[in-house]
Amino acid sequence: MIGWVGMGSGRGAGDGEREGSRTVIPVESGGAGGRFEWSVHRPPALMYREIQSMFPARKDGVTKDNLLVVTTCQRTGPDLAGEGQEVDEEKDRCLEVFMAFGQQVAEELAAAGHWADYVDPCTGHPVREPINLVFPEVEALEMLLQYKCGQAGNCKIVMHPQWGSNVYPCSLFTTAPADVLAQAVRKHLPQ
Repeated sequence: MIGWVGMGSGRGAGDGEREGSRTVIPVESGGAGGRFEWSVHRPPALMYREIQSMFPARKDGVTKDNLLVVTTCQRTGPDLAGEGQEVDEEKDRCLEVFMAFGQQVAEELAAAGHWADYVDPCTGHPVREPINLVFPEVEALEMLLQYKCGQAGNCKIVMHPQWGSNVYPCSLFTTAPADVLAQAVRKHLPQ
Protein backbone atom coordinates (compact mmCIF):
# COMPACT_ATOMS: atom_id res chain seq x y z
CA MET A 1 0.00 0.00 0.00
CA ILE A 2 1.14 3.48 -0.77
CA GLY A 3 1.41 5.69 2.28
CA TRP A 4 1.88 9.43 2.61
CA VAL A 5 -0.41 10.52 5.41
CA GLY A 6 0.51 13.81 7.02
CA MET A 7 1.80 15.40 3.82
CA GLY A 8 -0.87 18.12 3.66
CA SER A 9 -1.64 20.21 0.62
CA GLY A 10 -2.24 23.49 2.39
CA ARG A 11 -5.94 23.32 1.50
CA GLY A 12 -8.84 23.16 3.91
CA ALA A 13 -12.12 21.42 3.17
CA GLY A 14 -14.47 23.74 1.37
CA ASP A 15 -11.81 26.31 0.42
CA GLY A 16 -11.40 27.43 -3.17
CA GLU A 17 -8.08 27.80 -4.89
CA ARG A 18 -5.51 29.91 -3.10
CA GLU A 19 -1.77 30.45 -3.16
CA GLY A 20 0.04 27.21 -2.35
CA SER A 21 -3.04 25.14 -3.12
CA ARG A 22 -2.73 22.16 -5.42
CA THR A 23 -6.42 22.31 -6.23
CA VAL A 24 -7.09 22.80 -9.94
CA ILE A 25 -10.90 22.48 -9.76
CA PRO A 26 -12.49 22.90 -6.31
CA VAL A 27 -15.15 20.47 -5.09
CA GLU A 28 -18.24 20.46 -7.31
CA SER A 29 -21.49 18.66 -6.63
CA GLY A 30 -23.45 17.17 -9.46
CA GLY A 31 -25.09 14.05 -10.75
CA ALA A 32 -27.04 11.50 -8.74
CA GLY A 33 -29.21 14.22 -7.21
CA GLY A 34 -26.25 16.09 -5.72
CA ARG A 35 -24.93 12.91 -4.10
CA PHE A 36 -21.74 12.88 -6.20
CA GLU A 37 -18.86 15.30 -5.59
CA TRP A 38 -15.58 15.63 -7.46
CA SER A 39 -12.50 17.82 -7.50
CA VAL A 40 -9.20 17.94 -9.39
CA HIS A 41 -5.74 18.29 -7.89
CA ARG A 42 -2.06 18.28 -8.74
CA PRO A 43 -0.52 15.78 -6.36
CA PRO A 44 2.19 16.84 -3.89
CA ALA A 45 5.68 15.50 -4.71
CA LEU A 46 5.50 12.42 -2.48
CA MET A 47 2.06 11.43 -3.79
CA TYR A 48 3.23 12.04 -7.36
CA ARG A 49 6.19 9.66 -6.94
CA GLU A 50 3.96 6.98 -5.49
CA ILE A 51 1.36 7.37 -8.26
CA GLN A 52 4.14 7.25 -10.84
CA SER A 53 5.29 3.92 -9.35
CA MET A 54 1.77 2.57 -9.95
CA PHE A 55 2.17 3.22 -13.68
CA PRO A 56 5.72 2.16 -14.62
CA ALA A 57 4.83 1.97 -18.34
CA ARG A 58 3.92 5.67 -18.19
CA LYS A 59 7.16 6.77 -16.52
CA ASP A 60 8.08 9.18 -19.31
CA GLY A 61 4.58 10.43 -20.17
CA VAL A 62 3.21 11.11 -16.70
CA THR A 63 5.01 14.09 -15.22
CA LYS A 64 4.53 16.23 -12.14
CA ASP A 65 3.45 19.03 -14.49
CA ASN A 66 0.74 17.08 -16.33
CA LEU A 67 -0.64 14.58 -13.78
CA LEU A 68 -4.07 15.38 -12.37
CA VAL A 69 -5.89 13.45 -9.63
CA VAL A 70 -9.68 13.46 -9.65
CA THR A 71 -11.16 12.71 -6.23
CA THR A 72 -14.79 11.64 -6.09
CA CYS A 73 -17.17 11.12 -3.18
CA GLN A 74 -20.58 9.51 -3.34
CA ARG A 75 -23.00 10.22 -0.51
CA THR A 76 -24.40 6.96 0.79
CA GLY A 77 -27.70 6.14 2.44
CA PRO A 78 -26.40 3.93 5.24
CA ASP A 79 -23.35 4.88 7.29
CA LEU A 80 -20.46 2.94 5.74
CA ALA A 81 -18.80 2.64 9.14
CA GLY A 82 -21.50 0.09 9.91
CA GLU A 83 -21.86 -3.53 8.88
CA GLY A 84 -24.55 -5.72 7.43
CA GLN A 85 -26.42 -6.45 4.23
CA GLU A 86 -27.65 -2.87 3.72
CA VAL A 87 -24.10 -1.50 3.95
CA ASP A 88 -22.74 -4.22 1.65
CA GLU A 89 -25.45 -3.52 -0.94
CA GLU A 90 -24.74 0.22 -0.79
CA LYS A 91 -21.03 -0.37 -1.29
CA ASP A 92 -21.83 -2.58 -4.30
CA ARG A 93 -24.11 0.12 -5.74
CA CYS A 94 -21.47 2.81 -5.28
CA LEU A 95 -18.82 0.56 -6.81
CA GLU A 96 -20.96 0.03 -9.92
CA VAL A 97 -21.66 3.77 -10.22
CA PHE A 98 -17.99 4.73 -9.96
CA MET A 99 -16.72 1.95 -12.24
CA ALA A 100 -19.14 3.03 -14.99
CA PHE A 101 -18.20 6.69 -14.47
CA GLY A 102 -14.46 5.94 -14.41
CA GLN A 103 -14.66 3.83 -17.55
CA GLN A 104 -16.63 6.45 -19.47
CA VAL A 105 -14.33 9.31 -18.48
CA ALA A 106 -11.13 7.32 -19.10
CA GLU A 107 -12.36 6.11 -22.51
CA GLU A 108 -13.36 9.62 -23.59
CA LEU A 109 -10.00 11.05 -22.52
CA ALA A 110 -8.13 8.20 -24.23
CA ALA A 111 -10.11 8.77 -27.44
CA ALA A 112 -8.96 12.40 -27.30
CA GLY A 113 -5.33 11.23 -27.03
CA HIS A 114 -4.84 11.57 -23.26
CA TRP A 115 -3.79 8.93 -20.75
CA ALA A 116 -6.24 8.14 -17.95
CA ASP A 117 -6.80 5.37 -15.41
CA TYR A 118 -9.01 4.92 -12.39
CA VAL A 119 -8.85 2.91 -9.18
CA ASP A 120 -11.02 -0.10 -8.42
CA PRO A 121 -12.22 0.83 -4.92
CA CYS A 122 -12.51 -2.86 -3.93
CA THR A 123 -8.86 -3.63 -4.58
CA GLY A 124 -7.23 -0.19 -4.66
CA HIS A 125 -5.52 -1.20 -7.92
CA PRO A 126 -5.61 0.72 -11.20
CA VAL A 127 -8.15 -0.73 -13.65
CA ARG A 128 -6.68 -0.08 -17.10
CA GLU A 129 -3.06 -0.85 -16.18
CA PRO A 130 -3.29 -3.25 -13.22
CA ILE A 131 -0.35 -3.46 -10.84
CA ASN A 132 -0.02 -4.89 -7.36
CA LEU A 133 0.11 -1.53 -5.58
CA VAL A 134 -2.82 -0.17 -3.59
CA PHE A 135 -3.91 3.46 -3.88
CA PRO A 136 -5.21 4.65 -0.49
CA GLU A 137 -8.43 6.54 -1.28
CA VAL A 138 -9.00 7.70 2.29
CA GLU A 139 -5.47 9.08 2.64
CA ALA A 140 -5.83 10.85 -0.71
CA LEU A 141 -8.88 12.76 0.56
CA GLU A 142 -7.07 13.44 3.81
CA MET A 143 -4.11 14.89 1.94
CA LEU A 144 -5.77 16.67 -0.95
CA LEU A 145 -8.94 17.96 0.73
CA GLN A 146 -7.87 17.89 4.39
CA TYR A 147 -10.85 15.66 5.25
CA LYS A 148 -10.72 14.04 8.69
CA CYS A 149 -10.46 10.28 9.04
CA GLY A 150 -11.63 7.75 11.58
CA GLN A 151 -11.57 4.02 12.28
CA ALA A 152 -14.28 1.42 11.77
CA GLY A 153 -12.88 -1.85 13.02
CA ASN A 154 -9.67 -2.44 11.06
CA CYS A 155 -10.60 0.00 8.30
CA LYS A 156 -9.67 3.64 8.05
CA ILE A 157 -12.67 5.69 6.91
CA VAL A 158 -13.03 9.21 5.62
CA MET A 159 -15.20 11.73 7.44
CA HIS A 160 -16.81 14.03 4.88
CA PRO A 161 -17.37 17.54 6.29
CA GLN A 162 -21.14 17.39 5.61
CA TRP A 163 -21.89 13.68 5.19
CA GLY A 164 -19.76 12.17 7.95
CA SER A 165 -18.93 8.54 7.22
CA ASN A 166 -21.81 8.26 4.74
CA VAL A 167 -19.32 8.57 1.89
CA TYR A 168 -17.72 6.30 -0.73
CA PRO A 169 -14.43 7.73 -2.10
CA CYS A 170 -12.84 6.85 -5.46
CA SER A 171 -10.08 8.33 -7.65
CA LEU A 172 -9.11 8.79 -11.29
CA PHE A 173 -5.79 9.91 -12.78
CA THR A 174 -5.07 11.61 -16.10
CA THR A 175 -2.67 13.74 -18.11
CA ALA A 176 -5.52 15.51 -19.91
CA PRO A 177 -5.68 19.31 -19.61
CA ALA A 178 -8.00 20.44 -16.82
CA ASP A 179 -10.61 21.92 -19.19
CA VAL A 180 -10.82 18.71 -21.25
CA LEU A 181 -11.00 16.65 -18.07
CA ALA A 182 -13.74 18.84 -16.57
CA GLN A 183 -15.82 18.55 -19.73
CA ALA A 184 -15.54 14.73 -19.68
CA VAL A 185 -16.35 14.52 -15.96
CA ARG A 186 -19.39 16.79 -16.24
CA LYS A 187 -20.63 14.88 -19.29
CA HIS A 188 -20.48 11.52 -17.50
CA LEU A 189 -21.67 12.45 -14.00
CA PRO A 190 -23.88 9.67 -12.64
CA GLN A 191 -27.62 10.34 -12.88
